[in-house]
Amino acid sequence: MNKVIYMKHVNALMVMALLISTCSAVFVPTENDMKWLNSVTSNGQILVSDMNLISSAATNSDFAKTKTYSEYLKSDTETALKESEKYIVSTEIQNTKDYYETALRKFFSAASSVIEGIDTSDVSKLQNGITELQEGVRYLNLATKELPSM
Repeated sequence: MNKVIYMKHVNALMVMALLISTCSAVFVPTENDMKWLNSVTSNGQILVSDMNLISSAATNSDFAKTKTYSEYLKSDTETALKESEKYIVSTEIQNTKDYYETALRKFFSAASSVIEGIDTSDVSKLQNGITELQEGVRYLNLATKELPSM
């Protein structure tokens, strides 16, 4: 796995968390907005941890740990998505939420592909996982751009 790709994901999550922490000064969020934003922040920390573990294991060519940590990412992404989907947010952050949820779906797919690629020794599945991860990062970046401006 490519450490640069994982670090871009980690950086995108950190930027999103930073922007979320400052967006309350931009607009008056609803109670659901705040609950959703808090959920994104707390789940983002978990996902960053998962990605760091995957990156480290992949860098060391430790496929057993890469698979285990990909399973963590898959589970944690599914949890984050289910939690996000239960909130109805204001129109000011709806696009952010939509992009965020798309990013989570891409990360789930990436983790699934990595797990399958390791299980079957299928390089194309591993490559698909990298591609899905890159797409997830792209959607996460779109999510941060959609947050209300200052």
